[in-house]
Amino acid sequence: MARQIVWTAPAERDRKEILAYWLERNGSPSYSLKLFERLRTATHTILSHPFIGRPTDIPGIRVLSVGEYLLFYEVFADSIVVHHVWDARRDLKKLKF
Repeated sequence: MARQIVWTAPAERDRKEILAYWLERNGSPSYSLKLFERLRTATHTILSHPFIGRPTDIPGIRVLSVGEYLLFYEVFADSIVVHHVWDARRDLKKLKF
């Protein structure tokens, strides 16, 4: 069975908030769509190369940089669980797992 990407509720919320922010800020969906595609491509890359992201201080959690965003994920035998999408310009101390 092939691995699949699983987005946690916080990760889904992060992604939706980020995309909605850019839609509202730019008044156009073009950047949000481009960013959505970059995140999708990153998750497919993780499926092919699960350990491409660097390990974090949190056991089992890895992070992959996607432009200005950090994709926090965990590798399991049957899935890749995305825990958060975080704007790297924000204070990481505010990120809660």
